[in-house]
Amino acid sequence: MDTHIEQLSDFNNWYPISLTETPTLVHWKKFVRQHFTQPFFFDEFTRTPKNHTKTTPLSSLKHFTAQHSLPLSALIFHVSRCGSTLMTQQLRQSDRCLVISEPSIIESVLSYSRNLSSEAERIMHLQSAIYALGRPQNTKQTHFIIKLDCWHIADLPLFRKAFPNTPLFCLYRNPVEVFQSHQKIIGQQMVPGLIDSSALSLDLTNIKAYQLDLYSLQVLERIYAFVLKYAKEEQLKLINYKELPEITINAFVCDIALRLTEKEYKSFSSASNNHSKYNTPFVKETGKNQRTLAAYEKEFSIINNIYNELKEINHRQD
Repeated sequence: MDTHIEQLSDFNNWYPISLTETPTLVHWKKFVRQHFTQPFFFDEFTRTPKNHTKTTPLSSLKHFTAQHSLPLSALIFHVSRCGSTLMTQQLRQSDRCLVISEPSIIESVLSYSRNLSSEAERIMHLQSAIYALGRPQNTKQTHFIIKLDCWHIADLPLFRKAFPNTPLFCLYRNPVEVFQSHQKIIGQQMVPGLIDSSALSLDLTNIKAYQLDLYSLQVLERIYAFVLKYAKEEQLKLINYKELPEITINAFVCDIALRLTEKEYKSFSSASNNHSKYNTPFVKETGKNQRTLAAYEKEFSIINNIYNELKEINHRQD
């Protein structure tokens, strides 16, 4: 169903999901529960009935402004497979937190905006999408946190211009462990063509289409390189995987001015006992596969050097 926004109240409980082009339309889905509970934004809407979907022109997003949204308390960047979902599931234990994890509309807006010459227009589209996501679901909510997709680190300057006062965090982990996790269950960013990876500026000169491991390592190298660049510029607060889950309860909530009640403290701790994606007992994965290291020694040496620099910066931040 196509519709124009006449009254914003008509969009209560409706969330922007994605954009399609020619013509450029915003696809919306209605959320029928009280609050988000799933590990990822997309999972909240997997069984949305057809009468709970609609489309509007792209111009409809501009009607959503800061006055309609909770203040954006934090943007969480990450390198993937590094505990960011665990952190968001912990934060979701507080009724005061609206936590949205990897909302697909942001990827759509970023991809669309890369073809625009006007930076002001790119900023406006990103702000509007986030304001539409940030509408409070109840009167208790005071904090609004978004976890982004891992490749969005390349777009950090746009996020900073759109939200100059919002704290930016980035979770990172030993790259060998990240790579090994993707070998078990591969992420979409590690498969050529599944996402818009143009912002990462991948160097695929010597990588064949069938060499998924080398492609994955190039993706990781670029993500880690962007994290290092912005950490050196003091635009990111770094969080090492090894610091989880305790850091969420301690330093992170202080950084976003969220003072936990005793009940919240206990629920945050309890949430860290189960795997954030599969609801199974959580076991922190560590260790290195020596065969993996030997096969890609050159590639890992580059990323490991970046990782060591990140640890040094992280130590200075503490």
